[in-house]
Amino acid sequence: MKPAPIIIFVYNRPNHLRRTLQSLSDNPLAAESDLFVFSDGAKTEADESKVNEVRYIIRTIEGFREVIIYNSYYNKGLANSIIEGVSETLSVYEKVIVLEDDLIVSRNFLTYMNTCLDLFKHRTDIASISGYTPPIVTHEDHSVYLSCRPGSWGWGTWRDRWDKIYWKDSREPNKKKFNRGGDDLTRMFKQQRAGKIDSWAVRWAHHNSRNSLYTVYPCVSKVLNIGTSEGTHFKSKEKRFDVVIDQNEFVLTNADIQPSDIMMERFRKFWKYTLWKRFKLFILDLIN
Repeated sequence: MKPAPIIIFVYNRPNHLRRTLQSLSDNPLAAESDLFVFSDGAKTEADESKVNEVRYIIRTIEGFREVIIYNSYYNKGLANSIIEGVSETLSVYEKVIVLEDDLIVSRNFLTYMNTCLDLFKHRTDIASISGYTPPIVTHEDHSVYLSCRPGSWGWGTWRDRWDKIYWKDSREPNKKKFNRGGDDLTRMFKQQRAGKIDSWAVRWAHHNSRNSLYTVYPCVSKVLNIGTSEGTHFKSKEKRFDVVIDQNEFVLTNADIQPSDIMMERFRKFWKYTLWKRFKLFILDLIN
């Protein structure tokens, strides 16, 4: 079966992008895959030189079956770029693999993603496939597990799952159920509704929670985020997200994967706020 098309969303980080493209092109399936690159426009004059450097890089990409570039001449922002870009691509294709310009992927990333996208496409309780997994203890005899929180660092989905998302849904989530994916979700969704942040990922998580949908995660991460030191999502280096990516051949050992209470709890605890974190957020909310 033909590999799923790959999308990369890029902005103003040429050095990160070079590393992302190199790691992706090292995948054996890269030469058989179509690559779509969505380049957002500069938000400020100060960003223009970096955006132009990025656009030079993407014009010279090699190692893929075909490279299709979309340049925006105004700044859409990450959320709008991803929602529009993924929707546009899925209007033509049944499935898609999505990356941003600050991710290093393993050599088996595309094999893992395509295997899971093909195998789990008929599982209506599964909304997506995540390439990244946090550094938690996983099943030694399994290759994947399920979580109720979708991953946003290297992921894939299908048209029939993506098209069901209502991006303007502001209904109150079931806090206990929603926070099974992490303590931060309810707070992020409140900020999204208040217009304090613009996150496509928390809206996607809200949709999945309301519809009891799962995401497939690898037991050994296929993705490392190298943008936590200077990316838009982080104020300082977040070492707790660091992982050693998979160096082995990917073999799916548990095709009939079912939700595991043990893995759900380990995943939830990784995202759990400490008391000190809760106190700091409480003070921040009072100030703001």
